[in-house]
Amino acid sequence: MPVLVNNEDVEGFCVNTRQLHEQLGVGKTYQHWIKARIKSYRFTENVDFISLCLNGHKPKGGRPDMTFMCTIDMAEDLAMVERTDIGETVRNYF
Repeated sequence: MPVLVNNEDVEGFCVNTRQLHEQLGVGKTYQHWIKARIKSYRFTENVDFISLCLNGHKPKGGRPDMTFMCTIDMAEDLAMVERTDIGETVRNYF
């Protein structure tokens, strides 16, 4: 299940998109999937999602390991457009 966060800085952004990606059984890597979905569906940072650095700081000589927390509405949209068995289940539910 998506992680619920009880932190004032991320209030309203309660779905961990890494876990959503895993649960949906997406074939693409997480980073490629989430960035493509954000661009394709025009999600807006600080409205639909926030980005977080997993280890709390930028590593030396490399890119930080980023994850995104999103709203329930964005998570619903992501699940409904995914062409997996779980995505179909979500579409049939709604």
